[in-house]
Amino acid sequence: MKSRFWSVMLAATISFAAASTVLADIADPSQDDTPPFMYDETDPFSLDDDRNAPARATEQQRSRLFDTPSDPAEHPGFAKDIYLRAVDLHLAGSIQESIEHYKRAIMLDPDAAAYHADLGEAYREMGMTREAIIEFETAVELNPNLANALTTLGVIYDRENLPHKAIDYHRKALRLEPDNYVALNNIGHAYDSLGLVRAAIINYRKAIEINAEFTAAYVNLADTYLRVGQVADSIEILKKAISIAGSENITTGMYHNLLAEAYALQARYAESFETLKIAISIEPSNQDAQRNFFYVFDNLAKESLRAGKAESAAAYLSQAKRIVGSGNPRMALFYNSIGTAYMQNKMCQEASEAFKNAAALIPTEQEFIKNLEDARGCSGG
Repeated sequence: MKSRFWSVMLAATISFAAASTVLADIADPSQDDTPPFMYDETDPFSLDDDRNAPARATEQQRSRLFDTPSDPAEHPGFAKDIYLRAVDLHLAGSIQESIEHYKRAIMLDPDAAAYHADLGEAYREMGMTREAIIEFETAVELNPNLANALTTLGVIYDRENLPHKAIDYHRKALRLEPDNYVALNNIGHAYDSLGLVRAAIINYRKAIEINAEFTAAYVNLADTYLRVGQVADSIEILKKAISIAGSENITTGMYHNLLAEAYALQARYAESFETLKIAISIEPSNQDAQRNFFYVFDNLAKESLRAGKAESAAAYLSQAKRIVGSGNPRMALFYNSIGTAYMQNKMCQEASEAFKNAAALIPTEQEFIKNLEDARGCSGG
């Protein structure tokens, strides 16, 4: 779920409730102060080093910004003035307006690689993938040494399910910057997409060796271990990522969800339940965590009732109501689940009450109605 940086984190999550792996999601990187733009590191206007850059345009200068001279050669800095304004707008979140300024700067200076790269980034953030690819590829044609733009192209192609092209661009970036931990992480993800697990793990580990604080690589490595059955290793790596990021950091909602999946795969449902509570408190809209929460609750309720601990099952239901919301239709699934568990343990009256609550939340669900009728028949009323 997430400020934008050129260094895009790639992390995959699985839904153990569905017992199947889903496609990787592309999210933002760990906390980083690197600006998302200014790909041309030799450009004197780079935000990474603008000691030699002219002062930003004054309001009076900006008011004359669109008074384009009839001959741009008479005003050689005009394209750069517009470009700087585009960057200001981009950083301020006015993406659509920044796009118009980038395009105008490019009209005046079409050979400025940084202008094309930053326009490509703006398009990427707007979801305009084809336009982004065109601009990034133009940028690297004009200046093949833009490692940032190369690895961003790799990320885009990975997202478009073209891992071979992604790997090609990440390799180009790594030839320029062998210690680019973002590119190493991203090429690892592309290898993972092709099923080349060993190559993926090697690159994730290289990224961590270079930057021990880069949580994206930890999470990707943990997810890969999880999928190949190295669950204990996955748990330790995820704990490390959460420790680095800070347990209340918004990005750790996904980390906690993945950790809960690992616990569940070891049938450590109580630990999974507590971890999912944290994940949902950090990111309440995380649908994957919501689904996993139900799956874990279902197992906990059945486990408690099998052990003859009805009060424990009721306590888990009470916690679920507080977290999900007693009036949330999703709670109907929890009521139906615990009702089924009650029926299996011949607790007919409790089952009837649970199914009644489920049917009240979703009156049209025939399964709930049938279960309620069966429970009433079992309890004699």
